[in-house]
Amino acid sequence: MKYEIKLFLETQERQDLVVHFEDEAWNKRVAYLADIFDQLNKLNLMLQGKETHVLLFQDSLRAFVSKLPNWRRKAILGNIAMFEKLCGVMDESHIQVDQFLKDEIIEHLQSLEKEVKRYFPELS
Repeated sequence: MKYEIKLFLETQERQDLVVHFEDEAWNKRVAYLADIFDQLNKLNLMLQGKETHVLLFQDSLRAFVSKLPNWRRKAILGNIAMFEKLCGVMDESHIQVDQFLKDEIIEHLQSLEKEVKRYFPELS
């Protein structure tokens, strides 16, 4: 879809936006965010529906929150396998995870965990 959006922007003569699609750092960040939003969407879907109740809600949230420190530890080691779209961008570009991206991911995961725990203090 990235290429279709880029093509659309080129036909609209929006070179100011097309430039971002050629920036590897921007592409990596967008891919990471797409992975995080994908995980949040899956969590959201688990929390909805007829068969959902408070215990299932809490279990789903706890399971998600418990993943965040593990992902952070893996990111510190440079392992980004849990982020499918980011891995795809990295493989496509034949590049490695740089320290700046690792630091951004680690900081974001830590912030996300803190905010979920702040929003749902009964999980702790």
